[in-house]
Formats: sequence, structure tokens, C-alpha cells
Amino acid sequence: MEIRQSQKQTQQLMLTQAMRQSLHILQLPLLELREYVTEAAAENPLLEVDCPEGEVALVPEREEGFEPDNPHNPEDFFGSAEPWAGHWQTGGSQRRADEEQPLDAGELADRSAREEKLSDVLNEQLLGLGLPRQTEEICRYLIDCLNGDGYLDFPLEELAREMGCTVFAAEQALYFLQSLQPAGVGARSLQECLILQLARGKDFNADTLTLVKEGLPLLARHDMAGLEKLLKASPARVRAAAAAVAALEPLPARGYGASGPTHYILPDATVRRTRTGLTAELNSALEPRARLDEENCRLLRESRDPGSAAYLKSHLAAAGDLIQGLENRKSTLQRILNCVLEGQKEYFLSAAPLAPLTMEQVAERLGMNVSTVSRAVQGKYLSFGGGVLPLRSLFSVALPGSAGSGLTPASVKLQLRALVEAEDPQKPLSDEALAQVLAQKGMEISRRTVAKYRQELEIPSSAQRRRRRQLRPES
Repeated sequence: MEIRQSQKQTQQLMLTQAMRQSLHILQLPLLELREYVTEAAAENPLLEVDCPEGEVALVPEREEGFEPDNPHNPEDFFGSAEPWAGHWQTGGSQRRADEEQPLDAGELADRSAREEKLSDVLNEQLLGLGLPRQTEEICRYLIDCLNGDGYLDFPLEELAREMGCTVFAAEQALYFLQSLQPAGVGARSLQECLILQLARGKDFNADTLTLVKEGLPLLARHDMAGLEKLLKASPARVRAAAAAVAALEPLPARGYGASGPTHYILPDATVRRTRTGLTAELNSALEPRARLDEENCRLLRESRDPGSAAYLKSHLAAAGDLIQGLENRKSTLQRILNCVLEGQKEYFLSAAPLAPLTMEQVAERLGMNVSTVSRAVQGKYLSFGGGVLPLRSLFSVALPGSAGSGLTPASVKLQLRALVEAEDPQKPLSDEALAQVLAQKGMEISRRTVAKYRQELEIPSSAQRRRRRQLRPES
């Protein structure tokens, strides 16, 4: 076999610093955006920034009534089990006596600036690793891509293309990122997050590993018999494994960027009903406004100092990139909001279940990259009808085999609850019977799926419902 040297010329897309900044600005919620722009203006004398002040009411961080479709969502497993209920807080439900009056946006931004951020903690830890420059830059980019819970929910292959590096280099950087504190940061799923934590402690064994990989739904339902069967272990071993997993933290970012039980949210947009349908308006009254400081630009242009021209050029370019990034954020968010409202029109107008709508579909309709849509909706909230809801909650995945039928888990669960409430108390419907009735209504799902949704709705089995009704005293 003859070995030869050859040259190959290829084209590869690499993000410029301006493009990376634009993506970062797009990802920031309104409150963090105000802080980011203010800090940029403090470092650039050619930037002039206005952060309008206005009264902001305290609102809960998470709105009740939305069921995530992401099967790896930590709350799906930890939120429904009583022993782990302490992991979850409704941010706005606890208000101190000194917070009864609405706070203005400036005060909220000041509080946010004083809080320790996860990204700052991670970047500081990177300094002590002594990584090669390219690896460190990739790590810092991955840190900027983490969501509010500390997870990396963008495909690594796509991020590698954005950074202009190989997937192997991105994987190596992710390995270093996942070695930092807090344990579990940088995970791409709940299972990976818990395994990363187990690997650092004394409870990393075959039982806990199997439980995390295959038994989280059983753990959430307190199905000890199912766990014993899965682990093929004694009740004592099962309890020990369950206790070890329950002690793990499903949200690595918990406690960072939050000074107490109350979390403040500035809705990025408001949805209103109109005579012709729906409209989404960005919260421009509280958006930071950036422009060039013409006076400082004029002084630098007129200066005869040789260094002034270079200083003016670099800072003028940085100011222009920031201003353009803010404009791109507004236009991108508005386009995505309009598309989402069009897809979920009946949900807002008539309180119908969410229609099937994925980020991939929105990206295709708008000619965007799916990672751009994901960044845009991350951490964003909408104000509607006196309440606040996460923009991400408006995406819903269609059930397999239901393309074009509008069948989603939310709509099936709504019908399932209605069927149980209307059934004959003396002859409750079995899961098989419920599946048949749903099929007659055009919702063809398996008996196993019916059982899963029934358990998620905390509806007892037909035998348990019959037994409870028989024990109920007659009025």
C-alpha cells in the first residue's frame, strides 16, 4: 500500500464574533438583556444606552397547567413524586412584606446584577484547568449555550458547525465542561445529568445506574414492585438505590442567579385578542435602546492622535454589532411569535388543546435554523389574559402516526379525563375500553399509552375506581 501526501481545499462556515454576539443577545431574556447592554455601554464610550424604567409586577416563574412534551424533562419524574416535591418551587407564590409594591425594571436589573451567575462560576473554573486555547474557547461557547437549568439542549454536531470545529473537538470540550461544578452541568438529558452526579459519589453502582437509565417513571410512581422486578434486587437494595437517586439534583443550575424563593420575570411579549384574530407585541417599553454617541464619535474623528483612529474603528465596530444584534433579536422574536400564534390560534381564542407544533416546523416555515428558534424561545415568557406563560410551552409534539390529525398528548389527556368523569360509576372503563372509545373518536392510541396518560393524570385504575366508589357512603 503506497502512502501519498495530498492537499484538499474545503469551505467551512465559521461564526464571526458579531454573529456569536447576535446569537447570545437572541438567547437572553429581557431582564438579562438589559444588564448585558448596560455592561457593554460601560466598556464602550461610543455606545449610548437607555434602559426605560417601568413598574413590573411580581409573577410566578412557572405557570400551572402546562405539561411539557420533552420526555427528559426533570419535572416529569421528580415533580409528581411526593418525596421530591421539595425540589420544585413556584417562584412568585412567596412574597415578602417589603415586596408588596411593584418593582421597577431598574431595581430588578440591579438585583439580578448582584446575583452569582452559573456562567461566571463555570468560566472562572475554566481558568484553572490550563486547557489549550481552542478547547477553552469551545468550552466558553458551550457555556453560553446552556439553558436556564444548566442543560445543553442543542445538538453537538450543530454547535460544532457553528464554531467551525470538529465534533470530536466539541465532545472533548464538553467532557471538560461536565467535569466542572456543579455536578451534572452540561448534561444533554436528565439521565445524563443524574449519571454525571452518581459518577462522582459512592452510590455509583449497577442498581443506581439501571434505575436512572430505565426506572425513573417507576420511581416517580412509587412502584416498588416494578423497581424490584427491574433491578432484580431485594426491597432493601431497591430502597437504597431509590434513596440515592432521590438525593440527586435534577436542575444543576438551581441556586445560581437567584437570591431567594421569589423569581422575577419580565415578559418579552404580550399576546392580545383583536377583531381579526391575535397579535403579539414585543415589550418595547422595557427593551434597552442602544445608539451611537455622536459627540464622542466626533471628538475621536477630529483628534490627531494616531491611536484615536484605531480606537475609533474597533469601538465603532463593536457598537454597530451590538445595535445590529438588538435589531436582529427584535425581528427574529417577532417572526417566531407570529408563526407560533398562527399555529396555536385556537388555543388562545377558544382554550382548545395545543395543536402539534415543533421547533423544526417553525424553523422550516421561517427559513431559519432550528437552533436559532430554540435560542429565541429559551427563557422567554408571554403575557396573556392577566397571566404569564413560557413561550417554550406552546410547542407540542404530535403523537406517532397522527400526522395531520392534530392529535397531541394534551388533547388525548383532555378526552381521557372527560371519559372517566362521564363513565358509569358501577362499571368503570378499563384501559382497553378507554383505548377503544378514543379510537372511535379518531384517537388511535395503544392501551399502554392510555395507561401511561391515566397515571400522569393521577387517575386510578378501573378496579381502584370501582373499589373507591363502593366504599364511598351513600348520601
